[in-house]
Amino acid sequence: MKKRDVFPRNILLLVAAVFSIVLLSFFHSDEILPTAFVVADCMDADADGYYDEACQAEDLDCAAAEALVSSSSSQQSVEADEDYVVYKDDVNGNWDIYLYDLGSQGTTQVSSSPLADINPDISGNTLVWQSLVSDVWQIYSSDVSTGSSQIVSAGSGHQVSPDVSSAWIVWSDYRNGNWDIYGLSNGAEYSLIVRDGNQTQPRVVGNSLVYVDSVNGNDDVYLYDLISGSSTQISSSTGDDIAPDTDGTSIVWQHNEDGNWDIYLYDLSSAETLVVSEESVDEVLPRISEGVVVWLADSDIFSFAVSSEERSVLVEDSFTQSAATIFSGKVYWVDSQSGSTDIYTLDMGGSCSIDLGDCADDD
Repeated sequence: MKKRDVFPRNILLLVAAVFSIVLLSFFHSDEILPTAFVVADCMDADADGYYDEACQAEDLDCAAAEALVSSSSSQQSVEADEDYVVYKDDVNGNWDIYLYDLGSQGTTQVSSSPLADINPDISGNTLVWQSLVSDVWQIYSSDVSTGSSQIVSAGSGHQVSPDVSSAWIVWSDYRNGNWDIYGLSNGAEYSLIVRDGNQTQPRVVGNSLVYVDSVNGNDDVYLYDLISGSSTQISSSTGDDIAPDTDGTSIVWQHNEDGNWDIYLYDLSSAETLVVSEESVDEVLPRISEGVVVWLADSDIFSFAVSSEERSVLVEDSFTQSAATIFSGKVYWVDSQSGSTDIYTLDMGGSCSIDLGDCADDD
């Protein structure tokens, strides 16, 4: 009986077939690229000298989704940083804020309101959210390391849409009869953007604060420098530009001038605006981290690498995905595939394999 070479003929044929499939996927991708290339891997599992078991095609950057937080209740509004994922959960009959520790894989209930706690965000050990107290929305924060919570601002009127960085907590505030942007840093409160119109949806990274302003009659995206105190208009169109986010080098938002929502990006170094994705379906809720954008379209999740300008399909199935966010290459979202809404994650730098079955030949 003849022993097979390390790369026998059938293995070479398998490799060729797999590479052919991958090459065809590039030509039929409509500019949405797969995450990486595929290589064949066969093993002689029973040590008989025949490499006819465990043939697999391995995608070196294959992104494998996995359930992170599962229960019979509903999880929503997911945000994340390096060590934690925060979200709201209605397991007790109303929305409360929960913290998931990525290291210990343990879950902690952070808030317990008789009404509702929503819109969580986290940076380091600081977790923020908005809480409905006596029919008024107020901003709260919690120190993850100690578990202590406190109200952020005692100002009158609603306070909503909190966001947090290493140095700042920012929110949209209605104390003046319209929406303005306020902030808290080192224990001191600041009225950051107070003027006509409504200033909403603040997002902060480092010294960069992005927000939406209706001062010109429709919603546009602005950038506020927390050092100089100056604002710069980033977008200007006859439509609305909302849901901004920034990683400190780029700003992303959703734009509807053409009748449906598309994703746009502004490069802070080149001062150029780029169309990230412009499809016939609504594309919404973009998030950006370290030069990678994720967004939702038709209940699926897509990504865009700023450096290469390549788009990828991250999650595409018959289930509903929502509330996607990204931090350092890891994507988190709410998924309905279990029958309830659970939190899933996907490591864009991970690997997985696809079993192709027995690769024995007749020689």
